[in-house]
Amino acid sequence: MTALGSILKNSIPFRRQLRALKRAIVPYRSNPANDSDLLEWSLRMAAALADAGAQIPGSTVVEIGTGWVPILPLVFRMAGASEIITVDQDRLMDRNTFLHAISSIHKNMDRLLRQTGVPKELFDLRRLPSRQEETLGTLCNQSGVTYKAPSDFMDLAPGSADFIVSRTVLEHIPEPALRNIFAHAAKVLRPGGMMCHEIDMSDHFEHRDKSISTVDMLGLDDAAWAPKIHDPQDYQNRLRRFEFGEILRDGGWEIVQMDGEPYPPALEALKTMKLIPRYAHVPHEELAILWSVVVARRPA
Repeated sequence: MTALGSILKNSIPFRRQLRALKRAIVPYRSNPANDSDLLEWSLRMAAALADAGAQIPGSTVVEIGTGWVPILPLVFRMAGASEIITVDQDRLMDRNTFLHAISSIHKNMDRLLRQTGVPKELFDLRRLPSRQEETLGTLCNQSGVTYKAPSDFMDLAPGSADFIVSRTVLEHIPEPALRNIFAHAAKVLRPGGMMCHEIDMSDHFEHRDKSISTVDMLGLDDAAWAPKIHDPQDYQNRLRRFEFGEILRDGGWEIVQMDGEPYPPALEALKTMKLIPRYAHVPHEELAILWSVVVARRPA
């Protein structure tokens, strides 16, 4: 989408109502590759928390950013969580996308467990609800899922969760707001609590425009970048892995895990790019890390 198109789209009044009307007419259409990717990373996140010593069975898990398909909450349900509170600013999930999540898990889980090496014994498919439930409310009740949308994570009560998780959400939050979210997360978590986030630091515009690289945004000055992210749905903070780490440590968090490897095509692209001053002196091997799972322990 052009910058002008993004601005015009963002100026349309009643956008949420229009989206709801569109969904009533045209049902959500999934992308099988995206569904498989979401399940894979959800399994990896649950395993990362377990490796860090998390006791997921009987816990309360908060997800920031529900999105359309609730695979991440259902993975933590299979891992034994008693309640999963999933919070989003827009109400996107419905009965059809919930049922789709269940079907996707049944279809792909065995293959992805073999592919990733995540221990199968961490999960129990019997904890998923029947695919015959009639309403979204019934599906949520049967899954231990509390769906809060539209809602704000900052409104969650102190001491109300054992774990906080998100997938491909943090890169869409401005840095000042991100610091506030981490500060509030420290209050929401009970003693011994942890966060686990998967972060996608690639240029999301490359997902639909293959003429640019996965790090194209690192070469755009603020004047060129700002129009592209005028629409809140397109916003990216451009933070790199080391910066997310600095923000967490500034807030007193103990980083238990923060993985990530340079993406070879990104390394190649960086060789011929003129980078913005913020990243001009950062090693290319760090800038080319596009995906990371981070586990952080609650500040004392």
